[in-house]
Amino acid sequence: MLKYSLTEHANPITNKTMFHANLAPATPFPIETMIANICEKCHLRPLQLLNALYYLEKEMITALRDGYSVRLGELGSFHLRLSSVSVSSKEDFSAESLRGLKVRFTPNTTMKKELSLTNPKVVLVQDTACNIREE
Repeated sequence: MLKYSLTEHANPITNKTMFHANLAPATPFPIETMIANICEKCHLRPLQLLNALYYLEKEMITALRDGYSVRLGELGSFHLRLSSVSVSSKEDFSAESLRGLKVRFTPNTTMKKELSLTNPKVVLVQDTACNIREE
């Protein structure tokens, strides 16, 4: 079940009060629980799976750092994005204009369908405990 709350903000053009939904902060799902769940469904032992995940992380970092995108089957793909300060001309751009790298995840079709609001398995509930926040 996914919880959401409403956020109040002023429209910068009309100055009218508007509301939009935000997902409530998610509780982290423990890796130990995920590993135990996966090991129940396949023939790996928990330490084998943990070891495989460790090396998957190392290989992904190396591939991304070398300029590759990383595709993980039906899960999706990871790639790097570069952010920088905008300047008015090419001559004004320098290494100091670079802000940093961001890792982007793009889900594949299966994950998009499974996490779609049209999927009956996806249940959204308004979190009434969260008060309306102002932005």
